[in-house]
This record gives sequence, C-alpha cells and structure tokens, in this order.
Amino acid sequence: DFNRIIIGAMLEEAGYRDVRYANSGMEALDAIDARPPDLVLLDIMMPGMDGFEVCRRIRASFDNADLPVLVQTALSSMDDRNRAFEVGATDLVSKPIERYELLARVRIHLENRVLVRRQRAYRERVEGELAIAKGMFDHLSPTPLECEWIRQSTGVAVRSCARLSSELGGAAWGVTPLAQGRAGFYMLDVAGRGLAAALNAFRLHTLIHELKDLGDMPAALLTALNARAAALLDGDDRASVLFGVLDARAGAFTYAAAGGLQVRLARPGAAALIDGERGGDEVGASGDAIYRSRRIDIASGDVLTLENRLLTDADVGEGEAGETPALDLAAAALAGLTDEGGDAAFARLRDHVAAASAAAFDDDYLAVWLDFSASDSDDALMEDA
Repeated sequence: DFNRIIIGAMLEEAGYRDVRYANSGMEALDAIDARPPDLVLLDIMMPGMDGFEVCRRIRASFDNADLPVLVQTALSSMDDRNRAFEVGATDLVSKPIERYELLARVRIHLENRVLVRRQRAYRERVEGELAIAKGMFDHLSPTPLECEWIRQSTGVAVRSCARLSSELGGAAWGVTPLAQGRAGFYMLDVAGRGLAAALNAFRLHTLIHELKDLGDMPAALLTALNARAAALLDGDDRASVLFGVLDARAGAFTYAAAGGLQVRLARPGAAALIDGERGGDEVGASGDAIYRSRRIDIASGDVLTLENRLLTDADVGEGEAGETPALDLAAAALAGLTDEGGDAAFARLRDHVAAASAAAFDDDYLAVWLDFSASDSDDALMEDA
C-alpha cells in the first residue's frame, strides 16, 4: 500500500491524472481487460501470482502486444533481470523508487506508445488503400471473354502472367479492338512503387483509351500519349509504354515503344530469339518526344511476348550497359519451344515467375504472351487468360 501511494503521488504531481491501482496480480489482469491502460507499473514480488506471471499473461494477449510494462524490482541478480525481459517487460525500474528516474521512464515509454499507435494507424490506412488499388488493377486487365474475342477474331491465343510487388507498382496491360480483325495491345510500367505509381498507371490507362481513335497508328498514339502525360505526371514520374497493332492476317505486329519494355519473337526451328528494338524516351520525360513505329513479321507457330523484365536487387550491381540487371524470364521460358509448343513454354514461364517470387525479388512483373500456334483446347485458353 505504501509503495502504491508513493508512486501514485509522484505520477499525479507530474500531471498524470487517470492512475488506477491493483492489490494483486489477478486484480491487475482483470482491470487491464476491463479498461486497457496506456502503461503498467508492475511489482515482481507479490503474493500468489508474481510479476513474472502477470507480465507473461499480459503479453499473451495480442491487444497488449505494445503495452509498456515497467517492472519495479529490488532483485539485483542478472538472471532475474533477464527473466523479466524474457516474459515481456519493456523496462526496469529499480527499488527504492527514485522520482526523476521513474518519471523519465514513464514519459519516454508513453511517448513511444503514441508513436507506435500512429505508425500502426498509418500502416492500416496504407494497407487499406493498397488493397483497394490492387482490386482496381484486377479490373484493368482484359477479361477472359475479351481474350476469347481476340482468339476468335485473330486466331491468336492470348495469355498473361502478372506478379505485383508487395508495395504495389504500376505494371498493366490491355487490349483495344480495331477494325478488320485486328487488335491493339498496350503495356505500361510506371516507375516507382506504392499508391502513387498505381495512380499514374490508372491515369495512363485512361489516356490510352481516350486516344483509341489513333489505334491504327502506334507511333502517333504514343506521341500524343506522351504529350498529355508530360503535363499530367508529377516531377520525375516516368513510364515505359508500348502500343502495338496485331494484324494476324497480314502476319505483322506493328508497335511503338517508350522506355525499356521487351518485345521478343520465338520461332520454332530458329536458332535464336528475335528481339524487337527498344523504345525511345520514357513517357513523361519530355513533352515533345516523337516516336516511330517498328514491325515484326509473324508466322504460324510463333510466340510473341511483351515483357517488363523483373529487375534484380540493386545489390547485384550494374550490368554491362550500365543498367540494373534483370531476370530474363520470358527468354528462359521460350527455350525448347520447337519441341514442346507454346502451352508448355507458357507453363514454364509461370514456374519461373513463381521461383523468382520465392527468391524475394519484390518487383512488378508482367508478360503478355501471344501464341500463333493452333490450340484445340478452348477451355485451356480461357483458364490461362
């Protein structure tokens, strides 16, 4: 009783008004459950349930994980002090109680708890916003019905393999229908991560659909997109963007590109993959940039891939060309195309992406896979899409 009166007087004199007391460990646990406090001062030497057990039970509750528990004790052995921390004590206050030490430790741990609560509230808000953004991303990609429309109108099976980073980035793709059995494909990869990158991806996605009248002219569409994006994006925001027109009847994929998105053609029997030319300046870098169209000839049995390559960690070092090294997953998946066909190669791509994810390469990855080899399984196409 005397210790409680002394400690309470010290706290109330320092301005702490809502001070409650418990005569035993069980009474303390009941009081904490009834109205959780902001801080607990706990004696170790108590009859019945000692302070070690009280502290252990406090920490057993998830709601009390960050509750500061200051243990006051006259125990001087290192084993006893270590045991206090093992059961979850936040700090120790030695007996006899010294006023300035007590108030300093109480103030520090209360301030720390306020910071922890603010950080937790901020994290919960950000996680909620990211969850909403990820849900919106699901609606950006073409639906299975749209992929089936492409297959029926062009004879090309369309699949995609996507992996979003834990922080959410800005990689997305889409399709715009064009006349005469053609289809416009676009891919974008916004620099950075988090909600800002996702919002910029939504902006570019909207702009591309606003410019759909230029869908027959990839270079003109990309030039117009860049002019608008340069005024819309903030500061150093940049994006790699590719827009291409698939004309299966003419055997051509005509595209314009900005930034480092990879276009690659795999042809059964060919000795090597055919890489498309890289694009010009990233969208948003300069409002007056002009882009040009490029063409890749395609034939039955080919597989054309659009890919934003999965960047490795910066610790790996710089590549030969001064670029961050990347995992060339599509190229690895296309090996053996002649022997296995497009379906098996795409299955291998998904395995490679899963392996990269397990290796903790936390970055956005997106590949769009256009398979010009005939497939007899409509159900499989729909499932893959």
